[in-house]
Amino acid sequence: MSAEAFSKLTIGETMVTTRAGARARTAPVQRSNSSSLSSAPPSLEEVECQSVSGIKYDIAGLADEVRKRARHGLIHQNDAIKLKYCKTISHDPSVYMFYIADDISLRMGEGYDAPECSCGANVGGLACKHIFWMLDRLVNAEAPDKFKSQTLRLATDGSTVQNLQPAEIVDNQGLENVANDLDCMFQDDREVEEIEEEVREDIGRLLSVFDPSGELPDDFRNSQPPILSEQARKYREFQELFTEFAIEDLRLFGRLRSLIDPTFQAHVFFDKINDRAIRTFNALDEYIKNPDSMAERYDVVTCAEKLRNLVTLVTDYQAANDRSRDVANRAAESLLIILNGVVSRNFNAYANVTSRIVPEEPAENNLFVCLIGAPATGGGHFVLDTLGAFPQDDVLKNHWEMLRNIKEELEDDTTPFRAPASFISTFRTITSESRKRTNPEPGGSSAKRPMK
Repeated sequence: MSAEAFSKLTIGETMVTTRAGARARTAPVQRSNSSSLSSAPPSLEEVECQSVSGIKYDIAGLADEVRKRARHGLIHQNDAIKLKYCKTISHDPSVYMFYIADDISLRMGEGYDAPECSCGANVGGLACKHIFWMLDRLVNAEAPDKFKSQTLRLATDGSTVQNLQPAEIVDNQGLENVANDLDCMFQDDREVEEIEEEVREDIGRLLSVFDPSGELPDDFRNSQPPILSEQARKYREFQELFTEFAIEDLRLFGRLRSLIDPTFQAHVFFDKINDRAIRTFNALDEYIKNPDSMAERYDVVTCAEKLRNLVTLVTDYQAANDRSRDVANRAAESLLIILNGVVSRNFNAYANVTSRIVPEEPAENNLFVCLIGAPATGGGHFVLDTLGAFPQDDVLKNHWEMLRNIKEELEDDTTPFRAPASFISTFRTITSESRKRTNPEPGGSSAKRPMK
């Protein structure tokens, strides 16, 4: 909340802060010869209430029933009340709706003198426990810590704090920012069915990090494979179950997004990419050794297509997170693992195969030629087109060992085929630019043989 908004949050001169003050200002002078007839001073519980958040409220001016509601909302049921999501009214964005578990909703904003609650206890405009709870959540989310050292005055009906409407707090910050502060979902003005479908997709993407079959975030959109392991089947059943609960309570969805943060998602994504790359190379080796094996196996052309798809996945992921240096670093590592595996297979994969007819064209029997030596029309430079767009000084300096291995393979005169001159030129440009911009750390990459 802005400093101007909180300028209203000052303690008024008429505010009761002590028992003596309460008596002096509210009780008439009593004259009696018997001291036993004097009224007892109000208890601290009747004058002041400290919420679970640590903020103190003056409740001396509240009626007994309203005071009980205040204590319930601020203290006794603070943890029991759960906020699901919030939104604005489609035809009037100045009206804010907060949806609480048990199908209860709070409404506030322009045209409302005080917040309204659908729980049924908000009769006659007197605040219910949900309104007191929301007041405290808003003040705690937006007020500086210094206000926790003061005692804030509540209106007699519980509708305002320090003469400040809760809707004013939302006005100052914006509902979406308030939703972030309150750790709840902000729901835009789309149809419920559209929102539910988006939640389903997002949950599938988030939970894919735990998929035992190694699926990537977008794989769940594809049709379910005909054969699933028991572990994978149970995982899918759990995903469906969690999705049902999350749609009913969007707070769960918000917690899931907070738990599976982008950094964790990126690490799992690239671990899976690296695993797929290794499995793809192994599948080619398996095809060469045993074409009738029941294990995963690819011929050269199929292997090349699988690797192209992996490069595309990495390229798209990095483009969607182009401001993340960590993503760029992990993406470069995955691309270099793939490129290193390709340049080390510059040979006829079927040279020793005599038991069956094999392709004679290098583009069909040599993985290096298929992807680098004779790329598809308009295919550009395999891996390098993506790698060259990365921030060289931040990324490539972390992968000098693989870069050196790739360089040695590309410059090896004993290999059957040489890479096109443009490919080698692009590779040298990338590595030379990286070397120019990078200052190797002592004891690190400086000990390695420099590239020429």
